[in-house]
Amino acid sequence: MILLISNNSINRKKWDACIDKAINGYVYAYSWYLDLVAPDWIALVDGDYKAVFPLPVRKKMGISYIFQPPFVQQLGLFSSEIPSLEVLEDFIAAIPKWIRYGEMNLNKYNLLTGPDHKLLRRRTNELDLIRPYPEIVQAYHQNLKRNLKKASSNTYHYVSFGDPQTIIDTFNQTQNKEKAYFKPSELVIIKRLTYEALQRGNAHVRFLFDEKNQFMSGAIFMESHQKIIFLFSAQSPLGRERNSLALLLDRFIFENANRNLVFDFEGSDNPGLDRYYKAFGAKECVYLQWSINNLPFLFSFAATILKKLKSLSRRLC
Repeated sequence: MILLISNNSINRKKWDACIDKAINGYVYAYSWYLDLVAPDWIALVDGDYKAVFPLPVRKKMGISYIFQPPFVQQLGLFSSEIPSLEVLEDFIAAIPKWIRYGEMNLNKYNLLTGPDHKLLRRRTNELDLIRPYPEIVQAYHQNLKRNLKKASSNTYHYVSFGDPQTIIDTFNQTQNKEKAYFKPSELVIIKRLTYEALQRGNAHVRFLFDEKNQFMSGAIFMESHQKIIFLFSAQSPLGRERNSLALLLDRFIFENANRNLVFDFEGSDNPGLDRYYKAFGAKECVYLQWSINNLPFLFSFAATILKKLKSLSRRLC
């Protein structure tokens, strides 16, 4: 029986045990992760946490809605077995009627279909790391190989420890200054997420410094369920000149080659980023975005316009 559980009634120990065993688990679905990105999340739970479905919710103007939290690519239904369409339909039907609007990304194993659902195909790029590094590099695009050869001609230091705040501050002073990708509150979230995940053994930070030990680039990765997720990164103006982020990613791939892992570049619907990630030999992987809009006409119209503007902004990023 599927029950709706309020935030303060969720048994987080049983929840995380379910995510641990989930065949389609992601780090995003752990209770500690959800607590940081969507503090008021509620959940649909089958039986004694046999299967779970997190619902990130907010309220605005008296209207409760589902939203896609920052630094979360895929949520949806999680269980120890690949969920059937029938089970997935049951969970979707159990979403309370007082949630009248919103959208969320289902995980790639949630193969929802049918004309009764508003679905949008989203994509990410994944690279299988179980192969030897030389075999992985063979699939790199030629332009990337040239850029890596040029970048590696400079003296650099690849470092596997350091303060992730350096990465966040550099991003805020460079990319975020050029275009507001993240709100200040969201940068606080990525900081808290990273420190929490590092303590739990679910995060890795990597840095690239030049010959004068100046920061060039850094990246934050999350790991769980035999997946490594490229969550966040930044590079200095010098680092951008020297293609340091590409070199950092290549070094990280070298470090993790021959491990039974999938490297998820976490995107992208942006054509430029899509090409960039595929240059590493990554393959496109599709997941679904589910949405609902049962608002009165004027609210619905305004929400649709805002959604289109947001989508346009995302494509231009």
